[in-house]
Amino acid sequence: QGALQAYSCEVMRVDDTTGAQDIPLSARVAQANRWGANLYLSMHHNGGMGGKSGGGTVVYHDCTTLKGRNLADRLYERIVAETQLTGNRSAKVVQKAYYVLANTKMRAYLVENGFMDSAADTPVIITEDHTDKTVQGIVEWLAADVGLAKRPAEPPAEDKPIDADTDPADLAIGAEVIVNGTIYANGKGTGEGIPKVGAEMYITD
Repeated sequence: QGALQAYSCEVMRVDDTTGAQDIPLSARVAQANRWGANLYLSMHHNGGMGGKSGGGTVVYHDCTTLKGRNLADRLYERIVAETQLTGNRSAKVVQKAYYVLANTKMRAYLVENGFMDSAADTPVIITEDHTDKTVQGIVEWLAADVGLAKRPAEPPAEDKPIDADTDPADLAIGAEVIVNGTIYANGKGTGEGIPKVGAEMYITD
């Protein structure tokens, strides 16, 4: 979620973030549908290798449109470009009517991000580096392929809006009044009022 703070979106987790209980798939899907999400992303690790060296990343979807299928392909490509966890699966992107894919009202994708019982995958997928690279691939996919936009730039945190008659005497020596990106007045302790000019005026420092 932290990696998406710069983007115009809201994120809702439908699992139990503490790991104390397994939330049923039906409850997860129902929560996402009620919330009105635009996209459902289900992240997993696979199993079934029995200690063999095979495995890798697989993306599942149940999309019927060309755009949806193309997004599935791009999601796989973006993640693997970062993690290099291609594995030896014969099919890398698979259409399958798994519960979360078939019952969400929004477009949904399920990522099997390596195998938990693979001699090749396990040492990789337990690392923080792999997690970070997976996140990077997903964020790049959301921005470049899904079209997720960044939030509008905000004034620096230390800037404060001021009223029309803010007194320079209230400002520390050297503080600046910025109007539309230009220094309009400095804090000199003169006691003179500063009329508001333009739509935005900020005190810095």
